[in-house]
Amino acid sequence: AALRVHAIKAVAEEIEVKLPFDVKHGDAEIAEAALHRLAWDSLVPKDAVKVTVADGWLTLTGQVNNWSERELAGATAWSAPGVSSVTNDIRVR
Repeated sequence: AALRVHAIKAVAEEIEVKLPFDVKHGDAEIAEAALHRLAWDSLVPKDAVKVTVADGWLTLTGQVNNWSERELAGATAWSAPGVSSVTNDIRVR
């Protein structure tokens, strides 16, 4: 909406989300939840995606058959509780 205001040329969004301490998830718990969600998604090839987590930042690697599988894997993993950000480094064959 801010970009629609006359004379506004750019908008910098510096939003930081801080979770309450009682919903903080450890990296191992986040990785497990992301893998569980990926395993249940029938459109993501089984065992094609590897997950690593550091300070809530999830990184996806591996290889899938097409772009839609890559994007779906990223969205599916992003929905895991405790994920603060996702880097999708999955390659497409």
